[in-house]
Amino acid sequence: MAAYNFVILSGMVKNPLRREYRPNGESILLFPLELNDFDEKRNKLEKARINIVVIGELADLKSELIQENKHILVKGRLHHRRWQTPTGKNRSCFEIIAT
Repeated sequence: MAAYNFVILSGMVKNPLRREYRPNGESILLFPLELNDFDEKRNKLEKARINIVVIGELADLKSELIQENKHILVKGRLHHRRWQTPTGKNRSCFEIIAT
C-alpha cells in the first residue's frame, strides 16, 4: 500500500514574511498561516496557526505575491522537525513544506 503526504490549506498570511538563505545561497521563505478551526465541543470558531516553508526557486517566485493579511491557498507536505536548544532542551514542530 502506498503512503502519501499531501496537504492543501487555505488561510490568511500573518506576520511579516521572513527570508533566509542556506549556505549554498538557496532562498527560504517562512511565514505563519492562520487557519479557521471549528471547535465542535465549544461550538465556536477558533484560529490555528501553522508555519509554512517555501524553498528555492518557488520562494523566489512567490515572495512578491505572498503578503501579510492576504488569503492564500498552500499545497505541500507535512514535515516534523526536531532540534535541541543551546540549553539542551528538546524542541519539535510541525510545518508545511510548500510545493
